[in-house]
Amino acid sequence: MPRDRGIGGGIAIAAPAGVYAVTDGDQATAAVVAERLSLPLLSRSPPPRHQPAGQLLLVVEEGRPALQFTGGGVPGAVTADFAAPAMIHRRKAGHNELLGKAVGWRPSRQLHVLDATAGLGRDAFVLADLGCTVTLWERSPVLGLLLDFAIARARDHADPRVRDAAQRMTLHSGDVRGAPGTESWDVIYLDPMFVEARKA
Repeated sequence: MPRDRGIGGGIAIAAPAGVYAVTDGDQATAAVVAERLSLPLLSRSPPPRHQPAGQLLLVVEEGRPALQFTGGGVPGAVTADFAAPAMIHRRKAGHNELLGKAVGWRPSRQLHVLDATAGLGRDAFVLADLGCTVTLWERSPVLGLLLDFAIARARDHADPRVRDAAQRMTLHSGDVRGAPGTESWDVIYLDPMFVEARKA
């Protein structure tokens, strides 16, 4: 995925070339996404796989935005989805408890966690699933939009556990250094991305 060096040496997602609606039914949502991010709303012809390779698009399918490269043989779309099979597997495999232990969570101690580098929100959802109240900050407008849609969808999900976890998540877009000084957290969680030449 194209990335640019961001503030303080971090990495930010490059701006997509535009927004593409997969079906006629996705056209209205795609228009909202395009306006929100000040991106062009693209024609539905040709589809992304038949466009010149190497462009990054925001593709809207079944009302959900995702990042997708153009061209044939490219990886699948990337989005935030808290009810995805991978998230369910992570819960069943006990990874939630490992992350909870890392931030000092105990069943008798519910925490207010600041996830200062939210990304696609997977760790934040894991913590919320444990019962933590999680405030997410994401400075990339594109990732912030994916998170916003994912949280809204999770709050309407059929699984009550997914709904309950999403209710404990609050998203803020922008640089976490602009967070109000009046708010306090028990834990500040950081999971930054690194440039390719470095290791975490």
